[in-house]
Amino acid sequence: ASDVYKRQAWDMCRDAEMNSADYIDLVSRGIGVESDLTAVGSLTRQAQTAATAYTLPEQRDVVRDALVSAMVLQLKEAEPGSDHQLAFANAIARGVHDVEGAELLRAWLGGEEVPEGLRIDTDMRWRLVTALARLGRADEALITAELAHDKTIGGTQAAAGARAAMNTARAKAEAWRLATADPEIANETHRAVCLEFQQFDQREVLEPYREKYLQMAEAISAGRDGWERRGVAAITTALALLFPVDADQDWVDRVDEWLVQSSPSETVRRSVTERRDALARALRCQRA
Repeated sequence: ASDVYKRQAWDMCRDAEMNSADYIDLVSRGIGVESDLTAVGSLTRQAQTAATAYTLPEQRDVVRDALVSAMVLQLKEAEPGSDHQLAFANAIARGVHDVEGAELLRAWLGGEEVPEGLRIDTDMRWRLVTALARLGRADEALITAELAHDKTIGGTQAAAGARAAMNTARAKAEAWRLATADPEIANETHRAVCLEFQQFDQREVLEPYREKYLQMAEAISAGRDGWERRGVAAITTALALLFPVDADQDWVDRVDEWLVQSSPSETVRRSVTERRDALARALRCQRA
């Protein structure tokens, strides 16, 4: 029955029947007794979505503060070295959004203030570096230094993702080039770049890529600009992950106009429409 209630609560949040702050409060009060690690991961990710996509931009700081504070409390109470402890640490890395949070992540990266039992292994280090890059607290030197310690394929992919997350025009331009104009890029590296490209709180630097996204979709639909030589995985990834996530109703309207005027292929229409509908849902939740 509890699984049913969890699904019902999330459905209510997604359907604008429960506001994001109330959903996060509900998760925060119940997640400490959740024994299923898969459920813990799902709940923390859903709460993060609620705190960002489903919350008005001017209210996000307060809502995200509540979520991060709850995850910090759960981290303190988790069994040292447990998978639950790691899940809460990951949630904190995803959720921090201010200087204070960035300082905590930077401390963990340097081996300081690390909770007992929490392993700052290679994967966790890349999560921290990527989060710091998103927050504007990691530069190329930090990413390069981390890559020097992880000269693996996975390290190369993670570094590419961290660079794509950076909140600078230069970093976004290079990430866009890799995502849309480099047919030699490996699929997993391509996915890492696309996954981290769109971020909340980066509207100014990402605004030029709204129209560029539609231009890319047109090129994919027409089979030009090199997309005719790209595989299905790269095309699907680009269409799904490069769609703006932190946008407004004007962008939804622009996409609707484009869908009518451009007559895209069925594959492109389906992918763009799915992302458009997800954003429209988010905006409904914000308004509610």
